[in-house]
This record gives sequence, structure tokens and C-alpha cells, in this order.
Amino acid sequence: MAKILYALSGEGFGHATRSCAIIKRLSKIKSQSQPHKIKIVCGGKAHFYLSKHFNDVEKIQSLHINYFNNKVSGIGTFFLNLFTLPQQISSYLKIKRLIKEFKPDVIINDFEHLSAYAAFFNKIPLISIGNHNVISNAHICIPLKYLWESIKSKLVITFVIPSSNYYFITTFFKPAIKNRFLKNTEYLPIIIRDEIKAIKPIKSINQIKTIKQQSNDYILVYQTSKTNNSLLNLLKRFDKKFVVYGFNVDKTDGNILFKSFKEKEFYKDMANCSAVIINGGFSLMSEAIYLKKPVYSEPVKHQFEQILNAIYLQKLGYGMFAETSSKESLLAFFSKLDEYKKNLNSLGTKKLDNDFDKAIVKINENILFLTNNIIS
Repeated sequence: MAKILYALSGEGFGHATRSCAIIKRLSKIKSQSQPHKIKIVCGGKAHFYLSKHFNDVEKIQSLHINYFNNKVSGIGTFFLNLFTLPQQISSYLKIKRLIKEFKPDVIINDFEHLSAYAAFFNKIPLISIGNHNVISNAHICIPLKYLWESIKSKLVITFVIPSSNYYFITTFFKPAIKNRFLKNTEYLPIIIRDEIKAIKPIKSINQIKTIKQQSNDYILVYQTSKTNNSLLNLLKRFDKKFVVYGFNVDKTDGNILFKSFKEKEFYKDMANCSAVIINGGFSLMSEAIYLKKPVYSEPVKHQFEQILNAIYLQKLGYGMFAETSSKESLLAFFSKLDEYKKNLNSLGTKKLDNDFDKAIVKINENILFLTNNIIS
């Protein structure tokens, strides 16, 4: 049995859904006849999400990204987080208090900065889990025009996670790991939450009352940024039905049905859509791949992690990367849906499930290795 402090970023839902799946599995594993003790710290959307699934969730201040006109604003992001500096300091002190009281054997970190520094200064082993590690630890292949974006992203990752005993990279693409990280970096398969695995596409008429349509006769749209109005204007020009999440409204506008986020409703819509249009967030993209849904990805500008996901999505033939949405690119995407589905169907769902089981075993082995080293 190990005491685990599990810390994660509160920006978006991606870190939360991935961590939720891992924590649920780890909490069922017994070591020396006792289950691991896990305490969770997070803020933002992650705290909102995980509080519904677990009792022991401590709230802290997260770092956040500022968006303007579907772009990451560097200046806006800097000042947004600068204004929360008092809360950041208070949250760091809370984590120090938790460490003193809980005495964790190891800290598992999904891109959360305060716990990473607490681990460093308190000499507690740290395990970093997340797709962001591929940017810093692997030889990624990108067009030259994204070089500066990649450099900035690596600097941010190094600031958030200054050091780690071990890195697990969750990804659907696997570029070669850099030599200096070969000993402490390992790839994991995509982490899929149980709710996604459990959903089944319906065979009858889809239960969307506002827009009458057959199952699979609509495109699911999810936007990280609420400022991408140009995409909405484009969608109105197509003779297709779109179900749109991310704008926190419930209304109908022509061929577009807007929905505020409700987990079960979102799962159902995702299970029965013919394709998805998203930015480039890793978790949702991974879930779409798992469900064999072709992906049209328009990453938020200057959000390199999303750009990288979209680049490899297109390389693998699972969907299309569009720097900026246009009628032409959407038409091209719709015309290649059968090709994308063929490529996606070559992925075995059962194998992905088995790979996730193996991933949990690897994480647990690493926890026990670090814990035993402390004890010895």
C-alpha cells in the first residue's frame, strides 16, 4: 500500500477525465492486502468534475489560459495568472500542509505546478503523467513554422514540471524518445474513461427532439474556446445537422443545436455522431479515436499541444488538421469520412482496452518501486 498525492491541472476537462480513469483503477489495486490511499488536489474544471466522482478532493488554485478570437493570448494568460498569485501562494501552503499531515510516499502529477515544486523541495518522488510530456521528452516531427511555438511550449512545460523521477506519456502517436529520457520515460496508450467504454451507439432514431435526425446523421462539435464564432457561421452553410457543445447555452439556430455540457447527454451524442469537429484537446481527440469517429481538428492558435495532436492525427489518417476552418477544408473532410473510418476501424478496441490495463500495471509498479526505495 502506498500513500499517493494525485495533483492535476484544472484547465479544461481533459486532465480530469484522464486522471479520473487512472485514480479509479489505482484505488482498486491492493498492495500487501491494502488498497492505495489517494488524496486528490486540483482546481478549476478538474475540481468540479472530480468532486462528483471522489470524496477526498482538495481545491487549489490552477493556472489558466486566456483566449481571444480563438487564439491563446500570451499577455492575457500572464496577467490572468498574475492576478491569482495570492491564491497560488495560499494553495502552495495548503499542499505543504497536506504533505505534512498525509505524508505521501509519491506524488502523481498531471501538469500541476504547485505540487511539482512541493515534491522537489520536500524530496518526494514525482511521477508525471500526461500527453504534454511528448513535447519535452520525444523527438517530435513538425513543420519549421511551428518551431517557435514548440520552444515556448517546452519552456512552459519545464516551468510547470521542473523535474520528475518518471514520465509516462499518454498518446496515440509515439515519436522516438530523446536519449537523455530513455531511462525514465515510457509510453502509455490513450487513457479512456469507463463511461466512454460503456456507451453503445443506438440503433433507432436518435433522441434529439429539436432536430429530427437518424442516428449517425449529425456532426458533433466541441470547442475549447467560446470565441470561435467564424466556425459557427461556416456550419450554417452546410446541409448537415450539427450538435454543438462548449458555448454553455441550450438553443437551436437553424441546422445547429447548441447544448450546455451534461456528461451522459454528451456521451450519447458522441456515440451516435458520424464525426466530430473539435479544437485539438488530447482527451476528447483520443476518445473520438477510440469510438472510431473521424476528427476535424482546428487547434486554438498558439496552443502548440493542440497543434501537435492535430499534426499526428492527420499523419495517421484519423482525420484532418485545419489551421483555420474554411468551407473548402470542411468539404474535403466530409468527402474523406469513409477513408478515415477505414483507418480507424483498423484499430482494435479490445487491444486498446487491454493496453490500458497494462498501463495501470506499469504505473502501479513504478509507484511500488519508488515507495520501496524510500522505505529501504
